[in-house]
Amino acid sequence: MQTLSVCMIVKNEQDFIADCLQSIHSIADEIIVVDTGCTDRTIEIAKRFDAKIFPFKWIDDFSAARNESIRHAKSDWILWLDADERLRPESVKPLKQLLKKEKKPTAYVLPIWNMMADRKNYKISGAHRLFTNHKGLYFTGRIHEQIVHSLAEKGGRERECAVTLIHLGYGLDEAAQQQKNIRNRILLERMVKEEPKNAYAHYTLAQNYSQTFEWQKAVRHYQQALTYQRFDPGMEVSLLNTYAEALMKLGQNETAKKIALKSITKISQQAGGYYLLYKLAETGGNTREALDCLLKLFNANLKLRTSGKKLSTDVLFNDDDLIFEIVKNYDALDTPQNAREWIQRLSAENQKTPEVLLKTANLCLKTNDLNSAREHLLNPALAENPTALDLLGIVYIKQRDWEQAASVYEQLLEKSPQDTAIMKRLAGVYAKSGQMQKAQSLIEYLNKLSQNV
Repeated sequence: MQTLSVCMIVKNEQDFIADCLQSIHSIADEIIVVDTGCTDRTIEIAKRFDAKIFPFKWIDDFSAARNESIRHAKSDWILWLDADERLRPESVKPLKQLLKKEKKPTAYVLPIWNMMADRKNYKISGAHRLFTNHKGLYFTGRIHEQIVHSLAEKGGRERECAVTLIHLGYGLDEAAQQQKNIRNRILLERMVKEEPKNAYAHYTLAQNYSQTFEWQKAVRHYQQALTYQRFDPGMEVSLLNTYAEALMKLGQNETAKKIALKSITKISQQAGGYYLLYKLAETGGNTREALDCLLKLFNANLKLRTSGKKLSTDVLFNDDDLIFEIVKNYDALDTPQNAREWIQRLSAENQKTPEVLLKTANLCLKTNDLNSAREHLLNPALAENPTALDLLGIVYIKQRDWEQAASVYEQLLEKSPQDTAIMKRLAGVYAKSGQMQKAQSLIEYLNKLSQNV
């Protein structure tokens, strides 16, 4: 059996490190933790997982710290992680199966699901996280460090796999994210100064400026990255998408659209480019075009979830959020039947929410499916909802069930005794059901109210 060293560098990660180490504890033969200056309980927690701790003076160079961590690794394979990452439970067994003896230096690219600030959507990237030890591989790059250059130098092999990490770093609170951006900005600007023709350095600095909404600076460095680029197609398309997003934020929508279309032309199986085209169409008030882009985005999102990414970084959206947008656009185009068909595709959990029950009932009313509308409006989740009661009253009126309609509007009037719109509706129902005395009383009361006004 081949053995595995898990290597980490840490500084003040007490809120994250326990879950990280718990996720790999069962598979790691040793855990190497390089301490770059912790002042909290990080090291104390790491020791509970039998981690080997090595102090290291921080010199503003992530590669130097990473190389220090792998220097202490004794196992056949190395998996490197950050404290805010976790190995998905279903990836434990597949990871064990990858630990086989290799004659040449070998590195596996692991998919990384980067949780976004909304904690529902993910940016999906990939990195060479698992590689053979004792084969001369090492990290390069002051920041966004990689082993890929040494892998090529040693004539090594690169392989894809389905072993997946979850990264929580983009879901940090605002203060923590700002601190992280400032730290990275200093190193990225330094890297660009040291290597002014390094396309990757310009690209990553542009991304950092985008995170702080400095779009003009971001665009300038995206353009530099494209000038000096030596990217594979997947990374080039990711660059085009982030460049188009920055242009869109600056209001340069026509140029942004050209760049996004170029991205789609180069790699059609992606979500990011279609999302940009959807947002551009929505901003331009073109509902039909926005819907077309949304439908393509939805299909691309399904493929991304099942078949993996084609871009170096793509976006995995919450399916229900996309369905809500599709329904909204079909509704705006006055095609309620299509909207109903899509809303039925929502997850079972979301189908039961008051918002969706109301939306579905409205769509049923638009298609004159009164029985279905009534069924949704009678759901206990809407029992005290005034809007639902009003819609239910309309359903009963359309079905000419005056007794039930009167009961609903009496209930509403009890909740809002001064609501004249409810009084008028109830007076009409009383009249239709032959309760003329009640109808007349309400009309007289309404007349008095109008005279007082």
